[in-house]
Amino acid sequence: MVARGWGRVINMASILAVIALPGRAPYAASKSGIVGLTRVLALEWARTGVTCNAICPGPFATDMNKQLLSDPEAYQQFINRIPMGRWGELDEIAGAVVFLASDSSAYVTGSSLFVDGGWTAR
Repeated sequence: MVARGWGRVINMASILAVIALPGRAPYAASKSGIVGLTRVLALEWARTGVTCNAICPGPFATDMNKQLLSDPEAYQQFINRIPMGRWGELDEIAGAVVFLASDSSAYVTGSSLFVDGGWTAR
């Protein structure tokens, strides 16, 4: 990408890069590392035409969250923390990806885009 003077790197992080939940230390540490890596690469490539950004999803109904989804009490506790009052749908991440991959984001680099129903706005 650097050699051809154009490219888009879109890393997948998580809201756990900036918030804490008990029992998720390894996951949160790795996602924080992705956000840090995103920022460093954005600076290193800033003058090359290559951008580097991260998407930080909030709660989505994925395999990783099956335990919460199958426990009505835990599920409701999560819903109560999400200002929009629901879990995200996987296709809702697509718009963020399309934007960051497009020419419309040519001046966006080193950013983390939160797709989290407002969780991190608190």
